[in-house]
Amino acid sequence: MNRRQLLGLVAPIAGLRLSEENVGAEPYPFSAAYFEPAGGGELPQLFLFPLTGKAVSVSLPSLPRDFALLAYRSDGKALYGTTLLPSSPKGLIQIEFKPTRASVVPGSTDFGISGITTSARLNRIFLHGSHTSHSHEYGIFELDPNTGASKTLLLVPDAFSGTVEDRRRRPARIVNPNTRTVETLGHGLRGPAWSPDGKWMSAVLDTGRSSKGVLIDANDMSRQRILTSTEDGTFQWSPDSKYLLLSRAEFCRESPYHQSLQALDIASGKRVPIPSSHCRVVTNSTGWLANDIVND
Repeated sequence: MNRRQLLGLVAPIAGLRLSEENVGAEPYPFSAAYFEPAGGGELPQLFLFPLTGKAVSVSLPSLPRDFALLAYRSDGKALYGTTLLPSSPKGLIQIEFKPTRASVVPGSTDFGISGITTSARLNRIFLHGSHTSHSHEYGIFELDPNTGASKTLLLVPDAFSGTVEDRRRRPARIVNPNTRTVETLGHGLRGPAWSPDGKWMSAVLDTGRSSKGVLIDANDMSRQRILTSTEDGTFQWSPDSKYLLLSRAEFCRESPYHQSLQALDIASGKRVPIPSSHCRVVTNSTGWLANDIVND
Protein backbone atom coordinates (compact mmCIF):
# COMPACT_ATOMS: atom_id res chain seq x y z
CA MET A 1 0.00 0.00 0.00
CA ASN A 2 1.47 3.36 -1.00
CA ARG A 3 1.21 6.57 0.97
CA ARG A 4 -1.60 8.02 -1.15
CA GLN A 5 -3.72 4.92 -0.50
CA LEU A 6 -2.95 5.15 3.21
CA LEU A 7 -4.10 8.76 3.35
CA GLY A 8 -7.33 7.76 1.63
CA LEU A 9 -8.17 5.36 4.44
CA VAL A 10 -8.35 8.08 7.05
CA ALA A 11 -10.93 10.55 5.74
CA PRO A 12 -10.76 13.36 8.30
CA ILE A 13 -13.55 15.22 10.00
CA ALA A 14 -13.39 19.00 10.11
CA GLY A 15 -10.22 20.19 11.80
CA LEU A 16 -8.49 16.79 11.76
CA ARG A 17 -6.32 15.82 8.83
CA LEU A 18 -3.26 13.74 8.17
CA SER A 19 -0.33 15.83 7.01
CA GLU A 20 3.33 15.44 6.13
CA GLU A 21 4.45 18.18 8.49
CA ASN A 22 7.09 17.29 11.03
CA VAL A 23 5.73 17.12 14.56
CA GLY A 24 7.74 18.37 17.50
CA ALA A 25 10.37 20.20 15.43
CA GLU A 26 10.52 22.94 18.07
CA PRO A 27 10.97 22.27 21.80
CA TYR A 28 7.54 21.50 23.19
CA PRO A 29 6.67 23.25 26.51
CA PHE A 30 4.96 20.18 28.03
CA SER A 31 6.12 16.65 28.69
CA ALA A 32 4.25 13.41 29.16
CA ALA A 33 4.18 12.73 32.89
CA TYR A 34 4.05 9.43 34.73
CA PHE A 35 3.32 9.00 38.44
CA GLU A 36 4.55 5.71 39.88
CA PRO A 37 2.82 4.82 43.16
CA ALA A 38 4.70 3.67 46.24
CA GLY A 39 5.27 -0.03 46.69
CA GLY A 40 7.68 -2.58 48.12
CA GLY A 41 9.34 -0.12 50.46
CA GLU A 42 9.79 2.47 47.70
CA LEU A 43 8.51 6.03 47.71
CA PRO A 44 6.22 7.36 44.96
CA GLN A 45 8.05 8.74 41.93
CA LEU A 46 7.23 11.23 39.19
CA PHE A 47 8.86 11.29 35.75
CA LEU A 48 8.69 13.60 32.76
CA PHE A 49 9.05 12.12 29.27
CA PRO A 50 9.63 14.94 26.74
CA LEU A 51 8.69 14.39 23.10
CA THR A 52 12.43 14.41 22.41
CA GLY A 53 15.26 13.94 24.87
CA LYS A 54 15.83 12.01 28.07
CA ALA A 55 13.44 11.27 30.91
CA VAL A 56 13.64 13.53 33.96
CA SER A 57 12.83 12.69 37.57
CA VAL A 58 10.77 15.32 39.43
CA SER A 59 10.98 15.89 43.18
CA LEU A 60 7.82 15.19 45.17
CA PRO A 61 6.82 16.45 48.61
CA SER A 62 6.19 13.99 51.42
CA LEU A 63 3.03 12.06 50.53
CA PRO A 64 0.89 9.40 52.26
CA ARG A 65 1.97 5.94 51.16
CA ASP A 66 -1.57 5.23 49.95
CA PHE A 67 -1.70 8.36 47.79
CA ALA A 68 -3.45 7.65 44.48
CA LEU A 69 -3.19 10.01 41.51
CA LEU A 70 -6.50 11.24 40.07
CA ALA A 71 -5.61 13.90 37.49
CA TYR A 72 -3.13 16.49 36.27
CA ARG A 73 -4.13 20.14 36.45
CA SER A 74 -5.24 21.70 33.18
CA ASP A 75 -2.31 24.16 33.14
CA GLY A 76 0.33 21.45 33.59
CA LYS A 77 1.60 22.96 36.84
CA ALA A 78 0.17 20.58 39.45
CA LEU A 79 -1.47 17.21 40.03
CA TYR A 80 -4.27 15.95 42.23
CA GLY A 81 -4.83 12.76 44.18
CA THR A 82 -6.51 11.23 47.19
CA THR A 83 -5.81 8.52 49.75
CA LEU A 84 -7.10 4.95 49.54
CA LEU A 85 -7.23 3.67 53.12
CA PRO A 86 -10.20 4.57 55.37
CA SER A 87 -7.81 5.48 58.19
CA SER A 88 -5.92 8.05 56.08
CA PRO A 89 -6.75 11.78 55.99
CA LYS A 90 -9.44 12.55 53.42
CA GLY A 91 -9.86 15.22 50.81
CA LEU A 92 -8.41 16.19 47.46
CA ILE A 93 -4.63 16.58 47.72
CA GLN A 94 -3.03 19.11 45.38
CA ILE A 95 0.70 18.83 44.61
CA GLU A 96 2.27 21.99 43.25
CA PHE A 97 5.82 22.58 42.01
CA LYS A 98 8.26 25.49 42.40
CA PRO A 99 7.92 25.57 45.33
CA THR A 100 7.07 21.91 45.76
CA ARG A 101 4.26 21.50 48.27
CA ALA A 102 1.20 19.41 49.04
CA SER A 103 -2.07 20.78 50.42
CA VAL A 104 -5.69 19.70 50.83
CA VAL A 105 -8.14 21.62 48.64
CA PRO A 106 -10.63 23.56 50.85
CA GLY A 107 -14.08 21.95 51.04
CA SER A 108 -12.95 18.63 49.53
CA THR A 109 -12.97 16.58 52.74
CA ASP A 110 -16.78 16.26 52.49
CA PHE A 111 -16.44 14.10 49.37
CA GLY A 112 -15.51 10.59 48.40
CA ILE A 113 -13.75 11.31 45.11
CA SER A 114 -13.41 8.92 42.18
CA GLY A 115 -12.41 11.46 39.51
CA ILE A 116 -12.06 15.18 38.81
CA THR A 117 -12.13 17.72 36.00
CA THR A 118 -10.38 21.08 36.31
CA SER A 119 -11.26 24.28 34.48
CA ALA A 120 -8.75 26.15 32.32
CA ARG A 121 -9.19 29.22 34.55
CA LEU A 122 -8.48 27.05 37.65
CA ASN A 123 -11.40 28.65 39.48
CA ARG A 124 -13.51 25.48 39.60
CA ILE A 125 -12.90 21.78 40.24
CA PHE A 126 -15.59 19.30 39.26
CA LEU A 127 -15.68 16.27 41.53
CA HIS A 128 -17.05 12.90 40.45
CA GLY A 129 -18.02 10.88 43.51
CA SER A 130 -20.16 10.94 46.62
CA HIS A 131 -21.06 13.71 49.05
CA THR A 132 -20.36 12.04 52.40
CA SER A 133 -22.26 14.58 54.52
CA HIS A 134 -25.44 14.27 52.43
CA SER A 135 -26.46 10.59 52.63
CA HIS A 136 -23.55 9.62 50.36
CA GLU A 137 -25.31 11.02 47.30
CA TYR A 138 -23.34 10.10 44.18
CA GLY A 139 -22.95 12.50 41.28
CA ILE A 140 -20.95 15.41 39.92
CA PHE A 141 -20.25 18.40 42.16
CA GLU A 142 -18.70 21.81 41.55
CA LEU A 143 -16.12 23.01 44.07
CA ASP A 144 -14.52 26.44 44.40
CA PRO A 145 -10.91 25.61 45.41
CA ASN A 146 -10.40 29.07 46.90
CA THR A 147 -13.41 29.27 49.22
CA GLY A 148 -14.38 25.60 49.60
CA ALA A 149 -17.97 26.34 48.54
CA SER A 150 -19.65 23.55 46.60
CA LYS A 151 -22.87 22.81 44.76
CA THR A 152 -24.46 19.83 43.07
CA LEU A 153 -24.44 19.68 39.27
CA LEU A 154 -25.93 16.21 38.80
CA LEU A 155 -27.04 13.33 41.01
CA VAL A 156 -26.90 9.74 39.77
CA PRO A 157 -29.24 7.73 42.04
CA ASP A 158 -28.68 4.43 40.19
CA ALA A 159 -24.88 4.71 40.06
CA PHE A 160 -24.30 1.45 41.92
CA SER A 161 -27.41 -0.51 40.95
CA GLY A 162 -27.48 -3.43 38.53
CA THR A 163 -24.69 -5.74 37.46
CA VAL A 164 -21.17 -4.68 36.49
CA GLU A 165 -22.14 -5.18 32.86
CA ASP A 166 -25.23 -2.99 33.32
CA ARG A 167 -23.10 -0.19 34.75
CA ARG A 168 -20.52 -0.52 31.98
CA ARG A 169 -23.20 -0.07 29.32
CA ARG A 170 -24.66 3.11 30.78
CA PRO A 171 -24.00 6.34 28.88
CA ALA A 172 -20.91 8.25 29.95
CA ARG A 173 -21.34 11.74 31.38
CA ILE A 174 -18.87 14.56 30.92
CA VAL A 175 -18.60 18.05 32.42
CA ASN A 176 -17.94 21.02 30.17
CA PRO A 177 -15.60 22.99 32.46
CA ASN A 178 -16.25 26.21 30.52
CA THR A 179 -20.06 26.23 30.76
CA ARG A 180 -20.46 23.98 33.86
CA THR A 181 -22.97 21.83 32.00
CA VAL A 182 -23.06 18.03 31.95
CA GLU A 183 -23.28 16.24 28.60
CA THR A 184 -24.27 12.60 28.06
CA LEU A 185 -22.28 10.59 25.53
CA GLY A 186 -23.24 7.41 23.72
CA HIS A 187 -23.18 3.89 25.08
CA GLY A 188 -19.92 1.96 25.31
CA LEU A 189 -17.78 5.05 25.91
CA ARG A 190 -15.72 5.60 29.04
CA GLY A 191 -13.09 7.96 30.37
CA PRO A 192 -14.50 11.05 28.61
CA ALA A 193 -12.45 14.26 28.74
CA TRP A 194 -13.02 17.75 27.41
CA SER A 195 -10.11 19.48 25.67
CA PRO A 196 -8.85 22.56 27.53
CA ASP A 197 -9.72 24.79 24.56
CA GLY A 198 -13.32 23.51 24.59
CA LYS A 199 -13.31 22.34 20.96
CA TRP A 200 -13.15 18.57 21.37
CA MET A 201 -14.12 15.69 23.59
CA SER A 202 -12.26 12.41 23.77
CA ALA A 203 -13.41 9.05 25.09
CA VAL A 204 -12.42 5.39 24.97
CA LEU A 205 -14.65 2.93 23.13
CA ASP A 206 -14.46 -0.60 24.53
CA THR A 207 -15.12 -2.92 21.60
CA GLY A 208 -14.72 -6.09 23.65
CA ARG A 209 -11.49 -6.97 21.86
CA SER A 210 -9.62 -3.69 22.22
CA SER A 211 -9.94 -0.13 23.46
CA LYS A 212 -10.07 2.57 20.81
CA GLY A 213 -10.04 6.32 21.14
CA VAL A 214 -12.92 8.45 19.88
CA LEU A 215 -12.66 12.15 19.03
CA ILE A 216 -15.94 14.08 19.25
CA ASP A 217 -16.65 17.53 17.85
CA ALA A 218 -17.93 19.59 20.79
CA ASN A 219 -20.12 21.72 18.50
CA ASP A 220 -21.75 18.68 16.87
CA MET A 221 -21.54 15.50 18.91
CA SER A 222 -22.80 13.44 15.97
CA ARG A 223 -19.42 14.06 14.33
CA GLN A 224 -17.23 11.37 15.84
CA ARG A 225 -14.12 9.63 14.64
CA ILE A 226 -12.29 6.51 15.76
CA LEU A 227 -8.66 7.51 16.31
CA THR A 228 -6.44 4.63 17.39
CA SER A 229 -6.20 1.85 19.94
CA THR A 230 -4.80 2.40 23.42
CA GLU A 231 -3.89 0.27 26.42
CA ASP A 232 -4.85 3.09 28.75
CA GLY A 233 -8.28 3.62 30.26
CA THR A 234 -8.42 7.27 29.25
CA PHE A 235 -6.91 9.76 26.83
CA GLN A 236 -5.11 12.70 28.44
CA TRP A 237 -5.22 16.14 26.78
CA SER A 238 -2.12 18.31 26.71
CA PRO A 239 -2.74 21.75 28.31
CA ASP A 240 -2.72 23.43 24.88
CA SER A 241 -5.11 20.84 23.38
CA LYS A 242 -2.59 19.86 20.70
CA TYR A 243 -2.01 16.26 21.78
CA LEU A 244 -3.72 13.28 23.31
CA LEU A 245 -1.54 10.95 25.33
CA LEU A 246 -1.99 7.21 24.89
CA SER A 247 -0.16 4.12 26.08
CA ARG A 248 0.84 1.15 23.95
CA ALA A 249 1.80 -2.37 24.97
CA GLU A 250 5.21 -3.38 23.66
CA PHE A 251 7.64 -6.24 23.96
CA CYS A 252 9.61 -5.42 27.09
CA ARG A 253 12.20 -7.66 28.72
CA GLU A 254 11.41 -6.22 32.14
CA SER A 255 7.78 -7.30 32.15
CA PRO A 256 5.03 -8.06 29.64
CA TYR A 257 2.91 -5.48 31.48
CA HIS A 258 5.21 -2.54 30.77
CA GLN A 259 4.07 -0.03 28.19
CA SER A 260 5.32 2.97 26.26
CA LEU A 261 3.71 6.33 25.56
CA GLN A 262 2.74 8.05 22.34
CA ALA A 263 1.33 11.51 21.62
CA LEU A 264 -1.46 11.76 19.09
CA ASP A 265 -1.20 15.05 17.21
CA ILE A 266 -4.77 16.37 16.78
CA ALA A 267 -3.98 18.66 13.84
CA SER A 268 -2.24 16.02 11.70
CA GLY A 269 -3.59 12.73 13.05
CA LYS A 270 -0.01 11.51 13.46
CA ARG A 271 1.10 9.31 16.35
CA VAL A 272 4.38 10.52 17.84
CA PRO A 273 6.34 7.91 19.84
CA ILE A 274 7.92 9.23 23.03
CA PRO A 275 11.25 7.33 23.09
CA SER A 276 12.22 8.11 26.69
CA SER A 277 9.06 6.35 27.94
CA HIS A 278 9.89 3.02 26.27
CA CYS A 279 8.97 0.18 28.66
CA ARG A 280 8.83 2.62 31.58
CA VAL A 281 5.05 2.79 32.22
CA VAL A 282 3.14 0.17 34.19
CA THR A 283 -0.03 2.00 35.29
CA ASN A 284 -2.40 4.48 33.68
CA SER A 285 -1.43 7.39 35.99
CA THR A 286 -0.18 9.45 33.07
CA GLY A 287 -0.82 13.01 31.90
CA TRP A 288 1.00 16.23 31.00
CA LEU A 289 3.15 18.60 33.05
CA ALA A 290 5.05 21.77 32.14
CA ASN A 291 8.78 21.37 31.55
CA ASP A 292 9.58 24.29 33.86
CA ILE A 293 8.42 22.46 37.01
CA VAL A 294 11.77 20.66 37.13
CA ASN A 295 14.00 21.96 39.90
CA ASP A 296 17.31 23.26 38.55
